[in-house]
Amino acid sequence: MNRRTRTSTRWITASALALALPLLAACSGDTDPTQSPSETTPPSESATATPSETERDPLTPPTFESPESEEQAAEDAKEAAVAFNEAHVPIEQARDSQALRQYLGDEALIEWQGQLDNIIEFDVTIEGKITFTPNDAVTVSSSKGNSEFGLATVSGCVDLSEYIFQGPDQDPLEWPNDGKRPYLYDLAYQGDTGIWKILSSYEMEGTC
Repeated sequence: MNRRTRTSTRWITASALALALPLLAACSGDTDPTQSPSETTPPSESATATPSETERDPLTPPTFESPESEEQAAEDAKEAAVAFNEAHVPIEQARDSQALRQYLGDEALIEWQGQLDNIIEFDVTIEGKITFTPNDAVTVSSSKGNSEFGLATVSGCVDLSEYIFQGPDQDPLEWPNDGKRPYLYDLAYQGDTGIWKILSSYEMEGTC
């Protein structure tokens, strides 16, 4: 059985980034501010594209009606976890901390804000996408002062194989295990906003 690990939940930790982008800080001081950016630095078209009328803005979490059953809570929480992963690339391309806060509770925010800060500091280019395939089984419980079905634990497989994380003058990082990692998310329904926020996330042992 997979178990939770208490390692960092971010895709890239500060120490890993330092190893992946050697001498980046030193090189940044020699950059000519008038020089045109390289082909790898501009944000992708998806970061500036205007969503269609039927397309949800990934920088804004989806909202849900208050769950009235375990089945509804499970389906909504899974959808929220999928949406969070789909939002990663647009949020990181936009360097949008406010969007991150809308998806995450305080504990999870500390971890994921750290990754966003690294991306900003080291001028990392982000492209591609991250996908999450949830498992069928979801644990649902009640939350104090909120909904009878307001807490949910969703597990599944995160796929980073199309997530491009690249520093200036560096090759994109390569992900082990074909970029696939088993993950678990604890979510809580926010009655005032209709958002299922992620309270915490854990990388699980094993593969998927």
